[in-house]
Amino acid sequence: METMPASSPQTVSRVRVSAGMLAMLIGAAAVLLHALVAVFTPYGIFRDELYYIACSKRLAFGYVDHPPLSIVTLFVARNLLGDSMFAIRLVAALLSGLTTWLTGMIALRMGGSRFAVAIACLAAMLTPISIAMHSVYSMNALDHFFWTLGAWLFLPLVEMTKEGEPSLETSVRQKYWWLLLGLLIGLGSMNKIGMLWFAAGIAVAVLFTPLRRQLRTPWPWVAAGIAVLLFLPYVLWNAANDFAHLEFIRNATTMKYGGISRLGFLRDLFLEVNPLYVPLFLIGLWYLFLHPKGKAFRALGMVFLVAFAILFLNGHSKAEYLSPTFPMIFAAAGVWLESVSQRRPSVLRPVLVVWVVAAGLLLLPFAAPVLPAAAFVKYTDLLGVSHPNSESRNLDVLPQFFADMHGWEDFAKTISKVYLSLPEKERRDAVVFARNYGQAGAIEYYADRYPAPRVIAVHNNYWLWGYPEQIGTVIVIGGEEKTHRASCDEAVEAAVFRSSYVMPYENNQTIWICRGLRRSIKVIWKEEKVYI
Repeated sequence: METMPASSPQTVSRVRVSAGMLAMLIGAAAVLLHALVAVFTPYGIFRDELYYIACSKRLAFGYVDHPPLSIVTLFVARNLLGDSMFAIRLVAALLSGLTTWLTGMIALRMGGSRFAVAIACLAAMLTPISIAMHSVYSMNALDHFFWTLGAWLFLPLVEMTKEGEPSLETSVRQKYWWLLLGLLIGLGSMNKIGMLWFAAGIAVAVLFTPLRRQLRTPWPWVAAGIAVLLFLPYVLWNAANDFAHLEFIRNATTMKYGGISRLGFLRDLFLEVNPLYVPLFLIGLWYLFLHPKGKAFRALGMVFLVAFAILFLNGHSKAEYLSPTFPMIFAAAGVWLESVSQRRPSVLRPVLVVWVVAAGLLLLPFAAPVLPAAAFVKYTDLLGVSHPNSESRNLDVLPQFFADMHGWEDFAKTISKVYLSLPEKERRDAVVFARNYGQAGAIEYYADRYPAPRVIAVHNNYWLWGYPEQIGTVIVIGGEEKTHRASCDEAVEAAVFRSSYVMPYENNQTIWICRGLRRSIKVIWKEEKVYI
């Protein structure tokens, strides 16, 4: 039988196919990892998941703190799979698999092969912030997917600039890639406005690389128009709601994230990449900007730099907002490591794979809810790790991400007991006045199991959802008796909610029964609004 030369097109094709299959395999491993965490986690549902479920029961073109796409996605998932914790987290697990696979496809498109794909996929899958973002359902899992898909769609356009003046065939291909990119940016922006930073990075990359030649064609402009049209419903929703999202951003920046500094941003970035992955990350950036072959893809590096500059110059941005750029950087690192490890592949490559996997698993308990609280505390003490906090909140023994997975069912049970203790006549027009969307969402989520009246709250979209016309007895969470008596005729302490491992401000909450509301609910609503 004739032996095929190593560099023949057939051999290259087979290698690319096997590399693509490897990316799919690691992507499937990512899905399995997160599915297993969702099944066996010793923790409960996450605060934001409760709020997202509440939003998905009230579909709209926008919400105070986010655009609607992640909510529509959750609405579909809930109707297909139910609203159990596993069902909603399965969506995030699937997105992790897709993002991991796309990372490998980026490495493959940049000229990498099986080893480059393996390093890129494993690092993207196991970096702490990726693990955390895909351990719960939120817009962030979708955001990572949109950025990574966007980078993959952008690369063919970058490659076409090498061909000089485009032929007719190239112009047709450019057309489709630009249209797809415009569609993706529009959809991604309807998931999270951080996608606009990706769009800004694309714009800068086009202007400062040979890609600017494509501005002579209509397709970049058509793509921009598609993106704007898709994002327009959220803009119009904001205009109709006093630009609620801008107020939310302003308040979050000055209050919730006011304690974040630029130095803190860099520290958190160091931790979220994984300190042991920092060399890999720096290699990726070096390859995109300084390596002779890697500079062909420096447009991707510019997307990272623009996003980094926007967040760093803001001064109060969370480092996690930059995390959607990580997969493209790891892809570049994988391509370079593959080339330099060719001299001794049998030695260097297994060592590098073990390093990436071991480093990822070492920090896995800090990103995914896999260890019981007591075991987690021992593990952090063993490694001497503290818990950085980006939201100006006091912490107990758990970081906020894990603390917000505790106590919600017990909280709903406590509220239900108070409600059921009321005379039947009082229950008809009773309401619960919750302090935040976590409390309100928990009461709604567990209402089938623990009966409760309508919940009202002044936090984010709950404020927009308003209150009933008829309000009788009010079950109030937290606060002081003196304050409540200024608003109603009677304030009776009915219960105290206590739970281990919750955020301190959620613990030891007194539950009050307030009767005879004297102040106008309209006045209370106006004064108490909280967009943050």
